[in-house]
Amino acid sequence: MTESLREHLWRSWWHAKVEIIPDWMPKFPRPETKPSTVVRYGESYLRHSKGPRQGFSWDIYPDNMHSEELAIIAVASAPTPSLRNLIAVTEREQHGK
Repeated sequence: MTESLREHLWRSWWHAKVEIIPDWMPKFPRPETKPSTVVRYGESYLRHSKGPRQGFSWDIYPDNMHSEELAIIAVASAPTPSLRNLIAVTEREQHGK
């Protein structure tokens, strides 16, 4: 189902380079920390603002997207990542890292 959802919602060229990471854990988790589903592009993670200017943005800290399906929908609504992230992803691909 997730592949079909990706095919229907992901239209931009950068969508194919996004990583959806189920069961993600921070480097130094607290004992009560539970795995979460996050979206990463280069060195940034997708977040959702709950404030007055609600919407998605890219940041150094991730937000839990709760499931792969919700992450796919979030990516479809997200803005294009910054040029810095686009360059980082391209360099990683070229150097095989």
